[in-house]
Amino acid sequence: MEHDKTVCKLVWDAKVPIYFVLEDSKVLDSSEKISYMTTLPRISYFPLHYEDAIRFFTNFNPDLKKDKVWLEYTSEKQYIKWWYPIGVLYDIIQKDKNSMAPLKLTIRFGEAPDGMISYKNSELQAMFLYSIKEADQLRHAGKVLAKESKETHEALFRSVEKTDFNTFWEIVKNAVSDHGKVSQFLPIRFYVDGTKFVQFQIKGDETLQQILPKVCKQTEQANFRLVCHGIELPLATTADYIATNLIYPDSFAHIVVEKQ
Repeated sequence: MEHDKTVCKLVWDAKVPIYFVLEDSKVLDSSEKISYMTTLPRISYFPLHYEDAIRFFTNFNPDLKKDKVWLEYTSEKQYIKWWYPIGVLYDIIQKDKNSMAPLKLTIRFGEAPDGMISYKNSELQAMFLYSIKEADQLRHAGKVLAKESKETHEALFRSVEKTDFNTFWEIVKNAVSDHGKVSQFLPIRFYVDGTKFVQFQIKGDETLQQILPKVCKQTEQANFRLVCHGIELPLATTADYIATNLIYPDSFAHIVVEKQ
């Protein structure tokens, strides 16, 4: 299946509201409630926007640095997995599904909590490229994008940093295209329990209706809806359509399974 550029561009341009607050220990005047409200691309990653947020907060504390920054979901006191796309985290965490309420996150500094991977610039790019190669392995046994040059891989990541749609799709369209052949399996992940996902072999002609029993128990299926990029997907949607038009830049489609 050839990708629908109009749909892909709409997905690429989508943003979500984020409400950053500074951890109490970094607020110099305890009488002030300092916050930074913004909208961020769904397809992006939080570390790519640390600098903008911290630049704002240095107006209130000039000693802040972006070293050892991590985010916490404010109401749950739960750290954010920075290597997940922003849109995936928003769909998983946001409780009010009937509004575009901002996701409230606390910016914290210092050593990361146990179980969390400490953020380093090089690690985000490495994890991103690993995901790209894994998706290519599923689709084409690693014979397309995984064989591109290091320069091409770096250009792909830069296109995400700059939210450059045209450059990104110029590079990745061959990896998404089936080249006139049926892809082996499709790179789709389902999030049933928070940020834990399930992934299994999926063929292109399978519909979500057929896939759902592999994701949740038969008796529970009527109580769930499937959300990708904030959109509830009809159960008649094919895996091929999803994995061609609704992928994130890491080449995976990320579907959140929500209880109704």
